[in-house]
Amino acid sequence: MRRIITPLVMTLCASTTFALPAQSVAAHVAAGDSAYAALRAPDALRHYLDALAADSLNGDALWRAARTESELAEYDSVLTDAARLREGAERHARAAVKKAPTNAQAHFALAAALGRIALTLPIVERLPYATEIHQEAGACLTLDAKHAGCLHVLALWAAEYSRLGSFSREMANTMTGGTLFATATWEGAERNLRKAIELEPQRAIHHLDLARMLSDQGKKDSARAELQAAMDAPSRDFNDVHYRADAADAMAALTTP
Repeated sequence: MRRIITPLVMTLCASTTFALPAQSVAAHVAAGDSAYAALRAPDALRHYLDALAADSLNGDALWRAARTESELAEYDSVLTDAARLREGAERHARAAVKKAPTNAQAHFALAAALGRIALTLPIVERLPYATEIHQEAGACLTLDAKHAGCLHVLALWAAEYSRLGSFSREMANTMTGGTLFATATWEGAERNLRKAIELEPQRAIHHLDLARMLSDQGKKDSARAELQAAMDAPSRDFNDVHYRADAADAMAALTTP
């Protein structure tokens, strides 16, 4: 009898041991999602990184970690290691796209990570990132045409080009073959960001960035309306406290004679 029970017990133990890493990964991702929803982004990132420590190729943990690192790196005052967070976001997002090329969230995470890096660089040095950001945002929208985050990224991409002076725009066109920015206009940027707002009307960052675009075009009344919407929006993102503060500062600047 012992000879029968012992192999059976060993088999059950081996099965349980094999299942534990997968359960642990899923548990960490779920805990990360709960923390993220509660606007505890640093806690969420810790859980996602713990999941990746158990399974470095887990697609769910990879794009979530990248997204969260990009958000934590947005304001240097939040954490002092913003450069490391930006590097981690790009690395995890590239791995996510490689692991799950048909996952829109993975492409969004990479577009956002590259955008976060590009915005820290001088204008000319941002150009090498422009092609890939446009490519990743486009891939995301091909997979999910109603992905508000990717619509937002594409809008910011067009706005960044539209803000350039004529000389810088000419140089950008030359460096990218003259076709990359063919569709980059203020109208296109505004249209994509308004689509994002239709999908997520209570997200402060959509309204804030639209206000910035409108202000840059001299549409001050419309910009004020969007700034007010940003300040009135409920807390949905970790950085909302910063977005509301930025909106308040921009509103004060627009109302100052």
